[in-house]
Parts: sequence; structure tokens; C-alpha cells
Amino acid sequence: MNESQIKQLIKRIVEEVLIRLSGFGGYKTLALMSDMSAHMSEACEYLVGKSALAAIFGEAQEPADIDSRRVDTDEDKRNLLTAMRSANEVVLVAPSLTRLCAVANGEECCFAATVFEKAILNGKKTTVLLDFVPPKFKRGTLFEKAINAVDALRDMGVTVVYLN
Repeated sequence: MNESQIKQLIKRIVEEVLIRLSGFGGYKTLALMSDMSAHMSEACEYLVGKSALAAIFGEAQEPADIDSRRVDTDEDKRNLLTAMRSANEVVLVAPSLTRLCAVANGEECCFAATVFEKAILNGKKTTVLLDFVPPKFKRGTLFEKAINAVDALRDMGVTVVYLN
């Protein structure tokens, strides 16, 4: 190995150690939880066995069945973005309709949406766990927003899973 390769290796090792020390590293799936849901047990069933870490934002409840970390500080946010680079899958768990539409339209309404959008842009496997099933009827209703958002996300390669 030449000196440049050794420096690259050391840099990667240091980055990995820092990620693991931050509490966000070593996980293959990052679950972004920014909203409350009545279907948290179903979301946990989806995530169990996937080496998942739940990144908890705001008032979202912490799941009992998987590891979780609160994202409160700027350092937490940086660590989460760094950990996303090595994750295989990023999951947006039970987003509100506002957050779902924002992500579908590329609006950065909150940090969880920003992380999910970056995962889409980086070609990561991305999944949205919805705690509702949009009905088929839509013309000019609230349902039209939900259907259009889900369709837009699917067009971007996002997998949509219904929890109920």
C-alpha cells in the first residue's frame, strides 16, 4: 500500500469509529420517525430483523422493539446523515399527509424529510410505511393529495408498504 491508500484507509476507519460512537452507526436500515402513529407495532414488525435503528424526531414515540436514538442537536443531524451513507435502506415511518406530500414534491419541511429525500437522490433503497390506505376515489378531495403523493414517490423508486 502506498501512503495515499494508507491515509484513505485511516480516514475510513476514523469515520466508522465516529459513527459508531455517535450511536447511529452499524445499522443497515435507518427508520425515520417524525410523526405519531397508531400502527407503531406493525412498523416495528416490519423493521425487526433488519438491523434497524429508529431516528426519532419531535413528538414521535420511541419503539420498544428496535434500537432508537433521538435526533435533537445539529451534531445528531450530522451523525445521522453520515450514518445514512452506509445504510442499505432508509424507511420513512407513518408520515403525516403534509410530510408525505412535502417529500413527494421535494420540499424540505423538516429534517426527516430532508434525510429521506437525500436517500432517494443517492439511490438508496427507500421505503415509506403508511398507516393508511389511500382510497381510489379522489377528484378534488383530500384523498387526491394522498394518491398523488404516493404515485409520485413510486415513480421515484420508493417502495410503499401499508401497515394496516
